[in-house]
Amino acid sequence: MRFPPLVFLMGAAFAVTAFAGAAVAQNKAAVLIAKLPVTKDTARGYVYNDICNFYASSQADSGLYWAREAIRYTESIHWKKGIGFFHSLAGRMNNDLARYDAALKEFDTAMSIFIAIRDTAKMISTINDIGVSYMNRSRFDQAAPYFFQALSLAEAKGNKSLAAVANSNISDLYYAQSDWQRAIRYDTLAIGLYGEVRDSTGLANGYLGLANAYLKTSDTAGARTYYAKAAAMEKAVGNDFGLAEVYTNEAVTRSRVPDALAEQLRAQAIWDRVSPLHSISINNTGNIGLSYKALATADTPANRELLHKAETYMLKAIDMSRKVADSGGVAYFTGVLAELQGLMGDYKDAYENFHKYQDEEDSLHSQESKNKLAELEELHEVALRDKQIEITRLNLLAEKRRRLVLIVGLCLVGVIGVLLFFQNRARQRTNVQLRRLNKDLAAAEKVKAKFFAILSHDLRSPIAGFINFINLQRAKPDLLNAAKVAAHQQKIADYAEGLLSSMEAMLLWSKGQMESFTPESRPVPVSALFRHLAIFFAGQENLLSFVEEGELTLYSDDNYVKTILHNLTANALRAVAAQPGGRVECRAFASGGRVALEIRDNGPGMTHEQLRAIEEDRPLSQSSRGFGLHIVRDLARAIGCRISVTSEIGAGTTFHLGFAAA
Repeated sequence: MRFPPLVFLMGAAFAVTAFAGAAVAQNKAAVLIAKLPVTKDTARGYVYNDICNFYASSQADSGLYWAREAIRYTESIHWKKGIGFFHSLAGRMNNDLARYDAALKEFDTAMSIFIAIRDTAKMISTINDIGVSYMNRSRFDQAAPYFFQALSLAEAKGNKSLAAVANSNISDLYYAQSDWQRAIRYDTLAIGLYGEVRDSTGLANGYLGLANAYLKTSDTAGARTYYAKAAAMEKAVGNDFGLAEVYTNEAVTRSRVPDALAEQLRAQAIWDRVSPLHSISINNTGNIGLSYKALATADTPANRELLHKAETYMLKAIDMSRKVADSGGVAYFTGVLAELQGLMGDYKDAYENFHKYQDEEDSLHSQESKNKLAELEELHEVALRDKQIEITRLNLLAEKRRRLVLIVGLCLVGVIGVLLFFQNRARQRTNVQLRRLNKDLAAAEKVKAKFFAILSHDLRSPIAGFINFINLQRAKPDLLNAAKVAAHQQKIADYAEGLLSSMEAMLLWSKGQMESFTPESRPVPVSALFRHLAIFFAGQENLLSFVEEGELTLYSDDNYVKTILHNLTANALRAVAAQPGGRVECRAFASGGRVALEIRDNGPGMTHEQLRAIEEDRPLSQSSRGFGLHIVRDLARAIGCRISVTSEIGAGTTFHLGFAAA
């Protein structure tokens, strides 16, 4: 039987596919890298992550380069979580490149950072990765504790994704030890969890592990089923690394050598691109040589062209094994090479390679002895470290006691300091209260002086006029005729009403000067205020008018407001009493969410000196408005009323009051 044409066509097809895929990959990588200069802070870290993830499934060495670039960048911006993440990612890249010592260093750095920032999820993930490093070197007894620890932590935290990873790793561990049933059990658990969290990449890995286990139990049909599922899933997520692994393992299920070779070549086209020195890639290269050898020896005599192809792949497998220091691989593939050279009649090279094979085998056995000695030495070092740890523990215990004594002393000093602090605070509060009382006392003295000054000015005139009129009537009752008596009686009544109004206003003002009397705000209809003024100033309708724009209600103390309006209206009426065509208008309207009241007159206006009474705390001497302006000023302050006044000599005066709306 001859199959050369089929073999050559397959090789050419895979070469074209690999070239096209590489071109697309380079374009995608260029797009991702172009984003780096235009992003800043942690956003650039996420771009680095995308680049690393892209290369992780295609070129692990390039992925490692970008992971290190990401570490440098995250260190420059002091992003601890990013630094730990990219150290962990660099460790995984080193795992894929079979650089296990370098991987463990990266994981140790990442682990210390995740512990410091208390990122439990990243800690669990790193524990899994450390276990993988040991498992890839066949140190199963060291890998197992890490995987089971990761599984326990993930289950305790309820993290199904990380629990799935741990189950998958445990399955790989049992697979490596030929315990197929346990491998199937843990892979089944992993697949269930991956399905719950919808992790396509995890499902693909789970299907691949399950297929490998079924293949080992001679269930070829089951293996093919899960290889197909794994391949479909790996293609869907674009994981070339996983797809190459699927194709490599699926080749074993093919009973016909050409079919197996087709799968091997398809896998190697990907391996050469993503991770040529991976252990699976090396084994696949050797298997391709064996497949060509099987095809060559199917004919009689053997097909020399196919034997040369087999020799080429064996030499390549030997070279790859040497690069990763795999003595077992070098020995095995050298033995096959010697057999191939014997078939081709190259007995000299066959003899030399057979001796190399024996030397490698002897060296391998010698290395096993060295490994045992190294293990014993490692156990001895572990014992020494345990002793050192115990000494360190005792030292730490003594240091802890010293710290306890120091802490107790510091606590006592702290308590004394706190007591002194609060004592000082109490003294300061007492001093503040004394200063406030002194200030209040000075203000009370000031109010008293102002009060008597106002009394002397505003109450003297009406009382003096009243006394003078009584004395005139008593001394000369016939001096005034009936009309003048009536006029003077009316004037006396006006004086009495004014005096009563001033006394009421003064009482309310004096209450406003005392802290124990506070305004009681309530909704007050403007119409009720205007009715009060109309009743109080009955008989002066020809001078007084009211305008209310809508039904308005303000929120304040009605007694305070009535007193303010009464004083301002009375002052305005007095100002226009002798003015031809004199008018006083009380107007209410809404303004900026508040209620505005205006008392406007067209009297003689107020001087600058008179206007200052609204703003200053001094008596206004010789003013026709006198005490009322002080009342208005102080009561407006008490109820939070905004008051302003505009006046022009000869044109009149307008008082503007602003209140909160109800």
